[in-house]
Amino acid sequence: NFERYAFISLAMSIFIELNYFFRSAADGPSIKTSRCYYFFHVVIIFVFSEFRKYFNRHKVGGRYFVDLPLGSSQYHIVLTITKEQAGAEIYINDNKELFKTLLGKKDVIEKELGFSMDWQLLPEKKASCIVATIPADYTDVEGSKEIFKWYCEKAVGIKKTFPKYAE
Repeated sequence: NFERYAFISLAMSIFIELNYFFRSAADGPSIKTSRCYYFFHVVIIFVFSEFRKYFNRHKVGGRYFVDLPLGSSQYHIVLTITKEQAGAEIYINDNKELFKTLLGKKDVIEKELGFSMDWQLLPEKKASCIVATIPADYTDVEGSKEIFKWYCEKAVGIKKTFPKYAE
């Protein structure tokens, strides 16, 4: 266990240093923002062992979101980060019936998850979303560790719970 915590501590230190470096780089704001997004998601996906047990390696780009599979082409997890909030959501592609099926099991799902989510049918759109968010700022280096922990807990909880109820 000591090696695991030492590795996480080292990875967090690297993230913090890179975040400071890229935020102070001479590039324009969109380049700096993309780099911050990139390193934020790299730490989550490649460092946290609990996360790696449930999700294979994924390509990470300089976007504000990362898609993760849930075992079906009908829906997937999306992790988002902005200057205002971090989010973990289930994005349901063009299947309102699946959303309604899950919505009918909302209380059981949220009880198993241990947290509530915002259930968005989005009738004017093809997709539907089920979202959990917390206030967060990707440029807040000191608060990043709590956000990483939150992401891991939510994504792993969603991965363990939702596929059981989507059948």
